[in-house]
Amino acid sequence: MYTDFPFEYIDLFRQYGKRARLTKKGLWSEQDVIPNPGGEISNPADVNGDGKVNILDLVTVANAFANN
Repeated sequence: MYTDFPFEYIDLFRQYGKRARLTKKGLWSEQDVIPNPGGEISNPADVNGDGKVNILDLVTVANAFANN
């Protein structure tokens, strides 16, 4: 996470990032690749499945933890 410019939810993102890292979820998964339901192989960092690795992946991980 880029923190040179603080933002409103920086502490929450740090908390979710730490939890994801400790539980090896999303970007911190031990798997090299994750098969999609269609059988395609995707980048494990692309947790929301949009074909790109970007801030939306971090938001997807944060929302998943917020809802658990």
